[in-house]
Amino acid sequence: QSNNVTLDSADGPVQASAIVLSLNSPVIKEQVLHGEKTNLDFQGYSEESVRLFLQACYQGRLDMEKENMAHIHKISHTYQVYWITEAVLNDYRNRVKRCAETTTVRKLHCFVQRSR
Repeated sequence: QSNNVTLDSADGPVQASAIVLSLNSPVIKEQVLHGEKTNLDFQGYSEESVRLFLQACYQGRLDMEKENMAHIHKISHTYQVYWITEAVLNDYRNRVKRCAETTTVRKLHCFVQRSR
């Protein structure tokens, strides 16, 4: 069986592979493989967020252009999927850095304009 675990999201159940999830998350590995659970509580997250989290786990990469990054970060932190946590944080840092650089350039431009 490939989809042998159910993630119960706030909007309904989402099927997933215990093996794929276990390769990404030691927490889920413990619950599913050792605890023999077949239903996991993801009630705090929308079905869309859970599906995006699963997509990242299956593909081994995260599409940073997607919405719900805060929820995906929270899921990955809760389930100790550290590569996703780091990817989201690095993307956030890069966005803040670009914003700060853009703001600095704008401020410098305004300063130069006022100095004339």
